[in-house]
Amino acid sequence: MVHSLSMRRLPSRSGEPSRTWANGPARLAGPTLSRTHGAWTWFKGLARLAGPTLLIAVFVHAGEPSRPAYKVSIQEEKAVVVESDAPIDPVERIRFQRQGNMYITIQDENNRTLHLSHFPSLYLDGRAIQIGQGEGRFEMSGAKLPKSATGKERTGYMTVCVVGDIRVTQTLELIATKAPAPGQKRRMDAMLIKHIVENKGNQPHKVGVRAYMDTYIIDNDGALFAAPTMPGKILDGIELKDKTLPDYVQILQRPDLKDPGFVAHLTLGLGSGVEKASRVVLTRHGVGFNMWDMQPAMAGGDSALGIFWEPKELKPGTKR
Repeated sequence: MVHSLSMRRLPSRSGEPSRTWANGPARLAGPTLSRTHGAWTWFKGLARLAGPTLLIAVFVHAGEPSRPAYKVSIQEEKAVVVESDAPIDPVERIRFQRQGNMYITIQDENNRTLHLSHFPSLYLDGRAIQIGQGEGRFEMSGAKLPKSATGKERTGYMTVCVVGDIRVTQTLELIATKAPAPGQKRRMDAMLIKHIVENKGNQPHKVGVRAYMDTYIIDNDGALFAAPTMPGKILDGIELKDKTLPDYVQILQRPDLKDPGFVAHLTLGLGSGVEKASRVVLTRHGVGFNMWDMQPAMAGGDSALGIFWEPKELKPGTKR
């Protein structure tokens, strides 16, 4: 399971129906948080995963994916896949911190808050487990990422936690996005957060993942949402699934479709090689703690969301 978050200051079109992500093997498989021209946009970034892999990714443009190297960018609310061979500006435009275990916080280059917290929960055989919180054994925490397939250094961390037979690997990586204009350098302004869940035991297990986000954009702890499947609406306390599940969700600094300020795009449609999230719940911070499910609730000044990959049987030796 994968999702990507990118932050970009785009033209104020956050409520317009945008073109959907096209499926295909060249699509990036991880959530990315990227920032170009000011608004934030969720990106996909793992064109290199093979087999059933469960990824959750948040990007802030940076890093070099393995070959073939592709990136997904949003321009004029359109998803574009491009080869990543342009030169890179090495200045890190996004800052992210681990808060222990698998918690993440994100700021821009001016230390403005873009994200209060992001952490995964595991569904395991009928139980909801907040990974690393009182249960599980860490094989590594905050380890340096291995070099890319082309031998380049990568900026980020890797954490591995084992819960019973299930091994969860989280990687945080700063990556570069598409150049804002021809002749310009790509910027290190996206972050990929990826989770891979493996069954290392001898018995099948029913496994799912939920990514929880305590949303915050610049100065708004109650940032609300928009989606291309529900054009022209500010979304508050809604579950998006089936026909209303979009390829991305927008998180708005201001609840005004004509003047939204910073806009974050949470990308859910990450290509045919990666399992798409089952549903997204837009809710209030604190809803769903210590349990698997989350109910939609009005934000009331403190918004949050949950991204679900529903439980499925995971056979021994396989992964999502």
